[in-house]
Amino acid sequence: MSREILFRGKSKEDYGLIYKKGDWVQGNLIEGVGGKDDYYINPKGTLINIRVEAETVGQYIGVKDFKDNPVYEDDILVDQSLDEDMEKDYGTVYWSEECARFFIGFNLNPEMDAYDARYYTVVGNIWDNPELTEKNPLSKKE
Repeated sequence: MSREILFRGKSKEDYGLIYKKGDWVQGNLIEGVGGKDDYYINPKGTLINIRVEAETVGQYIGVKDFKDNPVYEDDILVDQSLDEDMEKDYGTVYWSEECARFFIGFNLNPEMDAYDARYYTVVGNIWDNPELTEKNPLSKKE
């Protein structure tokens, strides 16, 4: 059994008509080209390497959400099955060095197994949706 290893990051510059600065790029990660802090992503099926912002690089956790979207590190998830009058609990996907695995940090359950992401819906990420991170103090973004 093999697991798909993918990364994503935000483009640092424009790449013609393909990617604009700030666009999300998904593919294989290349580290340290041109300098130890340089990160590039090579989109699958292309011959180009897109320079990305290091802090935005996140790994695909190998699970898709309830709506079949791939879930990445730093994504924000919410339980869509809650009644509209209930306050939503937002969870952030993070990597635990200590446990060597991904978790979802919800306010009510700070160490939910990331495999359970399939029961939730991605509603954003800590980089594009800072207003959602305010609702989850477990988010690593300051």
